[in-house]
Amino acid sequence: MTKPNPAKDRKENAGELSNATMRWLATLDEKIRPRLLPVQYPRITNRLQELWLEPERAREYFNDTVTDVRGDRRGFSDEVLVELAVLKHHYDRVLHPIPGDVWTKIWAEAD
Repeated sequence: MTKPNPAKDRKENAGELSNATMRWLATLDEKIRPRLLPVQYPRITNRLQELWLEPERAREYFNDTVTDVRGDRRGFSDEVLVELAVLKHHYDRVLHPIPGDVWTKIWAEAD
């Protein structure tokens, strides 16, 4: 586990939710609407809203957000990670399914 970096944490969490992001969050079904992510990571939430209608870029951002390619991220709490996973699952399965994707087929059979 990496050491906490308070200066970096402040930068990561800096900012406020944009009006567009607040409107976007209000459109999300209660079952998938993140609660902690917007409070703890407004910059990430704003960016998800900006990319929401661009499937390729949104998927890339989801993946980059939870993957530590630099080796210096402290990671998300389990609760925030679950919120991101639920949001991504909804995005990939309901909003912008990937035709022929094996995971889409598995989830379809699970329902």
